Order: sequence, then structure tokens, then C-alpha cells
Amino acid sequence: MEAIERKAETVQLSPSDLSRRQESSGEIKDIERANILDLKQRARLKWAIEGDENSRFFHGLINRLSVNGQWISDPGQSSKKPQSFLRKNSPIVLPFQGRPSVAAS
Repeated sequence: MEAIERKAETVQLSPSDLSRRQESSGEIKDIERANILDLKQRARLKWAIEGDENSRFFHGLINRLSVNGQWISDPGQSSKKPQSFLRKNSPIVLPFQGRPSVAAS
């Protein structure tokens, strides 16, 4: 490809050179496209296996919670404590209206 490009800078290319140049350019684009797809797939796989940094950080906080100096690692207890804290300390209190009814036709 480089040789054809150098030749194109100095002289007009023959029809066979133009054809080879076009084929080579198409092959390079195909290889680049395949490389990009491979990189995307690797990134998805890595994210699926490891998660991202934020997920790991927040899951670590949620899975182990310190309440009054004691670490709670029980999932049921660790999710109830923040909820009760927010209910007690939230400036906005919205009454529970219940679920909306769905009319059957």
C-alpha cells in the first residue's frame, strides 16, 4: 500500500494500480473494523466479569455498613438501616398513596 501511495504522489496510477489501491484500502478498513469489534467485545467481557470501579465501590459500601461503630454485613440489616435513617432525617415526607388501580375491561 505504501509503495502505491508513493507512486501516486509522483505519477498518475495505471488502472491496475488504482484497482490494487482500492482493494488494499478495503482490506485495511475491514481489518480495522474487526479490530474495533474485538476491542469492544473484550471491554464488554471485562465489564461483565469485573464490573466497573463505581459498582465495586458502592457494592462494598452496601454489603458492609457501619452503624453506631458496628459493622453489619447481613444484607437484610444493611439495607434496612439506611432506609430507616432516611425516613427519620428526610426533610420531605410524602404519604404513601397505595398502588394505582387498573380498570379491567
